[in-house]
Amino acid sequence: MREYIAYIVDIEPSWGYQTNVAGLSKTPPSFTYPPPTTFLGALTEAIAKREGLGESSYIRLLNELIKNLAAIAVKPKNTYPLRTLDINRVIAVKEAAGKTYPDPDNPGASFDAPARGKTIASPMGGPPTLTWVTVWAEEPDILEERDFWRIHRLGSKESVVSVASVKRVVAETVGESRRTTFSVPLAFVKVFRPIPGSEWVMEAYADPFKPFNGESPATRYLRGGTVLFALPLNKDREVPSRAVVSPNERGAAYLLGNDVVIGVRKA
Repeated sequence: MREYIAYIVDIEPSWGYQTNVAGLSKTPPSFTYPPPTTFLGALTEAIAKREGLGESSYIRLLNELIKNLAAIAVKPKNTYPLRTLDINRVIAVKEAAGKTYPDPDNPGASFDAPARGKTIASPMGGPPTLTWVTVWAEEPDILEERDFWRIHRLGSKESVVSVASVKRVVAETVGESRRTTFSVPLAFVKVFRPIPGSEWVMEAYADPFKPFNGESPATRYLRGGTVLFALPLNKDREVPSRAVVSPNERGAAYLLGNDVVIGVRKA
């Protein structure tokens, strides 16, 4: 049976994260969890710093990571995400009545106070943690294990995180229905059946499995290039939310210990 390379990464937010939904008004809500492309983007930043590359390398590095990406999933540990909107004082960049702002001669009109979405990582009896899993058919040449340790934020610059654990493991595919505690891309399953008592929500994210040909993840999201994910919410830290899943002809279930993550089928 073919083996796949997987990384299991535990990340602890300092307070939560701000990963706003693109294309809405100036008061955008925050996603329940950082999208897969946000995690991959944080990884590309670490790679770029190690290699001494600038921001222009972002799409190229992102495509290198995506090329052989088989699965990416997240689940909460000791945390429950609380989505909020709060008021933020920001500099107003605008033109009104023929005048441009910010204007040092009119500071009162040079600021705005829109509500901005944030997701609070509410702790539940332990360090609030998000466990990420990435699975590759072939490990990217540009990737080193230390790059995961250098992830320092997920989302906006205020979304500071600490990496608590990085494990490199081997995964294999399974064909039958299995239980999962991780997020599930619904386009790649024929069965998704939550276990009674579990809580799941649905969110659409920019498709993380297709190369980016000059477009950003935000642009892909805006034009509808999305994948709907089912996301687990754990109110009980002893019994996590679970679901029975079975991959379809486009998908695959990758076994890691006693759990599986759903992703795309790789030859």
